[in-house]
Amino acid sequence: MLLVYSIDKTARLDYILDQVLSNFLGLEWQFTQDAKEFLAYAGSKFNYSNTRLGKEIWFQPYGLLNENGIDEPQPDCFLWKALPVFFKVDESAALPFDIFSLVFYLITRYEEYGHKVKYDLHGRYIPQQSIAYKNKFLGIPLVDVLIVQLKLVLGSKYPMLNFKKNNYQYLPTFDIDVLFAHKAKPFWRLLGGSFRNLLSLKFDLLKKRISVFKGKEKDPFDNFDELLSGTKHMCDQPLAFINFGRYSTFDKNNSISNPLVSDFLKHLNSRFKPALHPSYRSNDSKRELKSEVLRFKKIYASKPLQSRQHFIRLSFPYTYQDLIDIGIKEDYSMGYPSHIGFRASTSFPFYFYDLTKEEKTALKVYPFAFMDGTLFDYLKLSNEKALTLVEKTAILVQKVGGVMIGIWHNSFIADDPLRMNFFNELTEKLKPKS
Repeated sequence: MLLVYSIDKTARLDYILDQVLSNFLGLEWQFTQDAKEFLAYAGSKFNYSNTRLGKEIWFQPYGLLNENGIDEPQPDCFLWKALPVFFKVDESAALPFDIFSLVFYLITRYEEYGHKVKYDLHGRYIPQQSIAYKNKFLGIPLVDVLIVQLKLVLGSKYPMLNFKKNNYQYLPTFDIDVLFAHKAKPFWRLLGGSFRNLLSLKFDLLKKRISVFKGKEKDPFDNFDELLSGTKHMCDQPLAFINFGRYSTFDKNNSISNPLVSDFLKHLNSRFKPALHPSYRSNDSKRELKSEVLRFKKIYASKPLQSRQHFIRLSFPYTYQDLIDIGIKEDYSMGYPSHIGFRASTSFPFYFYDLTKEEKTALKVYPFAFMDGTLFDYLKLSNEKALTLVEKTAILVQKVGGVMIGIWHNSFIADDPLRMNFFNELTEKLKPKS
């Protein structure tokens, strides 16, 4: 049992100790505000206060975990062992920075609550303003790397501590923005698409569209057998996030009122684990979100427990507050659509802390590291360069025994015959080595 001493016990401190010590390191720990109890304790312990009590491990607090609300300015970074860190404290402390405040700042997405935060045209936080981007650590799981350093500090003094062994995982996940390219679409959409094919002289595509509509050919977006085949060695039922939103500019999935769609989605349940992909519109309307949950229940006879935001429209704290209200237990939206890397600077799942309420929630957040569209649409990479970039990121995750989550779209892969080859090649490279 690890004993932690601090003068002040706050919701923030309790949360981050639980995340770092229990969730990341797998340690059992207790908290005390009694200095005499701490000094008398003969087992593993550390002091987290501004005053040394003896020869114990001493971490000096910066002060963030005693505050309430948001302090706007970003902290200044400095290098420690070639790693960017911040919240500098006394050099004589076990670490020259407050690791607990640093981890809290990054995984709570503290900087995304500020009044001066800038958003893109879809209302998404712009990553270029983040401390990780500005200090060039967006591409590394900095929190995970620093917690390894914390483990070394604790383990060197208390070798009897039983740390959890974290084993690297790769989790390919799938977003179904559009189930079918041609099949099961209303006549007006089929007619409009056909007319566009004629105007652009894309006669082969027009022929395929008609052939699929007549049931003579498989829909090009129905590549789920191939996707499942590529992931079968890693998970029995990969997550498939399905958009149940109403048709709009950014939500174009097939309607579940069509029996071809509803029957296919039910059948998909035997191969993939269905999850909710809240629509573009639902991020601005809780009513829409609740309607999509009802459509999900109509197909699967149960509420969704996992979600990922369409377009990665994630606004703090409102998106997560809405997801909690509808019963979501796990969310997979923590990442950027335009950059690969780690939005919360960690590859490990963690629990959402609501800074507006100053409380830990039961919503578990699973960060993703890359998305197919990021590699090819945003970054305009070749297959070779995309492969190299993702591999480099995966090596960093492997070193900390973290979780590498990727996002793939059935529709995106179908748009280019070479993308399925890329998916299979990358999956083979990223899977854990036996």
